[in-house]
This record gives sequence, C-alpha cells and structure tokens, in this order.
Amino acid sequence: MERTLRLAFLLMFGMYTAGMLLNWLTLDLLEMLVMELDMIDWQDETAI
Repeated sequence: MERTLRLAFLLMFGMYTAGMLLNWLTLDLLEMLVMELDMIDWQDETAI
C-alpha cells in the first residue's frame, strides 16, 4: 500500500513539474515571437 502511494505521489509530482516546464517553455517561445514581430515592425517603419 505504501509503495502504491509513493508511486502515485511521484507520478503527480512528475506531471506537475513537466507542466511547469512546458508552461515556462511556452512563455519563453511566445516572448521570443513577440520580440521578433516587434523587430519586423521596426524594420518596416524605417523602410517607409
């Protein structure tokens, strides 16, 4: 019984950690995309 509880806890903890990592990576990618778009807009303005 104790072993099952430990496994369930590890699984929950692992999924939680993976979710946090995914959230962080997604936010990082979104930030990079926004920065790229900002740079493109700035280049267009200087071209005009």
